[in-house]
Amino acid sequence: MSFLNLKVRAALALSMTTVAVNATTYQEAPKLISDELTPKVTVELRISGETVSYRKAGQRRWELLMDWHFPGGRTAPVIFAHLKGDGTKDVLVKTSEGRSDTCYAPFMAYVSNGDIKFSHYRSDLCGPKGPTIDEARGAFESIVHNGPFVEVTRYTNRDGVFRRVSTAIPFDYDIEIFTTYAPSGASMGSRVRLRGDESKQDVMGCVKPDRLPLYTTPRGRPALAYIVSNDRVTLVDAKEVDGEIWLRVVFNGRQTVQGWVLRDEIEVLHGQKPLCTRAPL
Repeated sequence: MSFLNLKVRAALALSMTTVAVNATTYQEAPKLISDELTPKVTVELRISGETVSYRKAGQRRWELLMDWHFPGGRTAPVIFAHLKGDGTKDVLVKTSEGRSDTCYAPFMAYVSNGDIKFSHYRSDLCGPKGPTIDEARGAFESIVHNGPFVEVTRYTNRDGVFRRVSTAIPFDYDIEIFTTYAPSGASMGSRVRLRGDESKQDVMGCVKPDRLPLYTTPRGRPALAYIVSNDRVTLVDAKEVDGEIWLRVVFNGRQTVQGWVLRDEIEVLHGQKPLCTRAPL
């Protein structure tokens, strides 16, 4: 082997070693963020990739807050806000960022004898650039896009606890299911409403087919009762089963009957006093 070939091989080996060393040793420097949780207590956050650690300002030891942070993106990695409304700021850490929604994991902060503890709230808060936060009113809104529709969840801290108040989940371009929640977190009931309608008016619909059997459950057995074309019914519940939307309807005629029907069999009515005037199918 010639002296020239030996020099070339040595240079290549040195170059490859340098690249390998650089690839394994390079790491983006951790990002440090701090804010006052209370007038006397400041928290420091250290963000390194997907890991977020915290410590009280002035202390040396870091504690793990979470390890599923979404690094990068255009929105803020962390938001400080009064979620609980108890005078202590809480921390929201970004978990995802997309074209429609950016989501944050809420961590409730508690300060006792100068020590800081965090409790992770069960649900992310989302929105185009993060959740809507109105600290003055104690009102918060999380928005999640689902195809052409938007699911809206509202929260409050007016009773001294950060909690869910309501959810609105759309089923199609006409209707959504609106659910309210007690301070304990238990559902207080759901109802069908027109999309975005904040009133408490019942949603009405007209029967399309000449004869429409009522089912005891979605995709279950048909009951003996049926309704007919142009009957005006009240929509009281909705469910999606195997890709099909089913409505629970109530018809008040000579007798009151209720049951489940397919969404496509009902024309949803709009307006103050809607009437059924379509021609029978």
